[in-house]
This record gives sequence, structure tokens and C-alpha cells, in this order.
Amino acid sequence: MSSRRYKPDLPPVTLGEVRALGISLSFRCSICNSIKDIDPRDLPQSDAATMHDLVEVAHCTRCNRTRGGISVNPDLKPWVKHLRETGQDDRVPYIVRGTM
Repeated sequence: MSSRRYKPDLPPVTLGEVRALGISLSFRCSICNSIKDIDPRDLPQSDAATMHDLVEVAHCTRCNRTRGGISVNPDLKPWVKHLRETGQDDRVPYIVRGTM
């Protein structure tokens, strides 16, 4: 029997959600370790775009890495605060459960 816990399919984080909340996005390159915080209102993608969609088109302006190695996430503290205030505890990232 697997020791992995069952995790239900959760709705993806959309660009529209973070835009409406005014939460910035962190783009991180795992190759050169650069981090860039971007206002989601400055991005041309539609509100329906997910964080995964942004990963597919992101590239690092420091090392020019494209597709793969770039992660995109909402600023963690305000995002988790919003999820907890709206009763969406199941969407809280596993790395902060029980903290913050």
C-alpha cells in the first residue's frame, strides 16, 4: 500500500483570481536562482490563464532559460490569508499548512 495521501483535484490558481486580489506573482528561475515579482495586471494573458499556463510561456530575463525551470506562484502570505478567510483551506499549499 502506498504511503502517499490522497489529495483531491483542486481548482488551479488563475490569473483572474490574483488580479482581483491585487496579489503579485513571483517568477523564479531554478537555473540561475533569480526571482522577479510581477504585478499580474501587467501580463497580457486572459483572466482564465492558470499558473501552469504562465510557466509554459515564461522565460528568465537573466539567463534566457525558457520552458522548464521557471516557477510561477502568487505571493504566498496574502494568497494563504485569502484562502483561509474564504474557507478554502484545502487549497492552502502544503508547505504552509499549520503555519503563517
